[in-house]
Amino acid sequence: MGTDAPTLGGVDPKQALFTYWMLGTQGMVGVEFLTGLGQLPAKAVFLFAPVKIKGCHGGPGRAIALY
Repeated sequence: MGTDAPTLGGVDPKQALFTYWMLGTQGMVGVEFLTGLGQLPAKAVFLFAPVKIKGCHGGPGRAIALY
């Protein structure tokens, strides 16, 4: 799930945690701060290659769209 917003779960930490937990139960991850999402065709495939950082649950990565 991608968004151009800074977060998918809002500013409330409990709500944000619930949002990411729910995505995880569906085999999905959330990726924020993307641009140009509205320009992608409906059948585009989204890939995200994260940089693993020891001790962190999030971090930078490369967003890729194939169409």
